[in-house]
Amino acid sequence: MIDLTLLKPPLRGIPDDPAAGGTPGHVAIVPVDANGAVDQQLLDEWAASRGQNPPHLLTQNVMDAVVQADVRQQP
Repeated sequence: MIDLTLLKPPLRGIPDDPAAGGTPGHVAIVPVDANGAVDQQLLDEWAASRGQNPPHLLTQNVMDAVVQADVRQQP
């Protein structure tokens, strides 16, 4: 479980829009620019770093916001 209030800029949690095909209750965590728009260049950089050690600073940012591990929704 991630506490979105613990995310540090530039990360922000953006709820999915079910009307646009998103999953109800799901949140995308993305970097945003000063205007609040998704920073696509930083998002691409972050995605390309997957699996690297040490983790990308944004990955560490998310890891620092984890408040409970192994939480799964019940069907």
